[in-house]
Amino acid sequence: MQKEADKEIEILLIDDDEDDVFFIETSFQRKIKNNILIARDGQEGIDILIKKKGEGCLPDIILLDINMPIMNGFEFLQIVKQDPEFKMIPIIVLTSSSADEDVIKSYKLHANAFLRKPVSVVDFMEVIETFSEFWIKLVRLPSMCGRI
Repeated sequence: MQKEADKEIEILLIDDDEDDVFFIETSFQRKIKNNILIARDGQEGIDILIKKKGEGCLPDIILLDINMPIMNGFEFLQIVKQDPEFKMIPIIVLTSSSADEDVIKSYKLHANAFLRKPVSVVDFMEVIETFSEFWIKLVRLPSMCGRI
């Protein structure tokens, strides 16, 4: 029997910052088995979800930045959380914003959590490690393969 901590998960990371994408990928590779799909804006994220839906297997979790070109994180949340098949995917906002209005708007649009991106690399890695401990090792995520 496979232990929960050893399970492989698929993460859709929607972020336009190359450095942040690198830190997130590196942090996850050190901690868990995973497949990370990367979108540079919300529209690319929607396109990936539609493609994955066609394949019958959606990502297990979405990490979402707010401030991006073409389609921002709020617009993405609004679309995804209205779709009956996509709305079950946990979406964690991971952004540099600390504005109260961004926190409130994220939760009003049904984000599952709001995390602020730290400035230092060490703190950034710690946030990703803590995220992994909770969302990957402790939380039981719904299987999004073969049920859509």
